[in-house]
Amino acid sequence: MVAHNRLGDLIDSQVIWHLYQSAMAFVNKANNQILNDYVETIRLKLIKRIVLDPQEIFSEAHADLEKLDSEGERFAILSHALHKISQNFEKQKELTFEKASQFSNNPDLQKLLAHLKRECADDLKDFVQPTPGA
Repeated sequence: MVAHNRLGDLIDSQVIWHLYQSAMAFVNKANNQILNDYVETIRLKLIKRIVLDPQEIFSEAHADLEKLDSEGERFAILSHALHKISQNFEKQKELTFEKASQFSNNPDLQKLLAHLKRECADDLKDFVQPTPGA
């Protein structure tokens, strides 16, 4: 939590934190699906409570997992953004507290944040409040 607060202060935005929250919610949901649904289906098959062909179980699980994988790819942009932010920060020469406080004005950072807001609008819609009067 502290690291997210520091990053938010450094870039003067909570976009990364909000996307991280969305990514963790997705991962938690996907993990629960994998650990609960599939394991339970196999358990029921083994104790003969359901009559399903093992290939049918595998095919359905494989299709679901492919879908989860595809849905999760949208969060690759978050990883890329964190990498770009760290690269931009590392380029700062003779870093002082004053320069660090001005990092949020970096044009590359501003472009990156605008790109994230645009590309991840669906994931951010529940977090980002509209500007009053807009």
